[in-house]
Amino acid sequence: MSVEPGPARGLQPGTLRKAAFVLICALLVLGAIAWLLAPSATLRNPVETYLRQGERAGAAALKRDIDGWSPTGADPGPAVQNLTGLGFSCMAPGGPAGLWHCVMRVPDRERRLITLEAHVTVQGSVVAQVETRISIRNAQ
Repeated sequence: MSVEPGPARGLQPGTLRKAAFVLICALLVLGAIAWLLAPSATLRNPVETYLRQGERAGAAALKRDIDGWSPTGADPGPAVQNLTGLGFSCMAPGGPAGLWHCVMRVPDRERRLITLEAHVTVQGSVVAQVETRISIRNAQ
């Protein structure tokens, strides 16, 4: 009477270890791709930061930034250049005294129109006062 081995049951030795290794490698690659494609908070546009803060706090943050770029008694040029760089369109005063009027309109996902305004009052070619406002209007 001879005994022949039957069909093999179960897995070959090391199969589970190899499968676990492949699964871990696949998860690492997927995680690396997700990390590379995820939006970075440091790349956020400053205008988005103002809008996320709301109407009052966002306007106060914009005023604080403008005061940092061109404090009272300084040249308004850096503030106007930075506002233009953010996407604002600015109208210059007619002479050495007047008002820089800078406006930016942003459409919202919820069918609203958000308007950011910055008024830089100039007297004798230097900044005298800064006023900012953010307003939200429903589109119809």
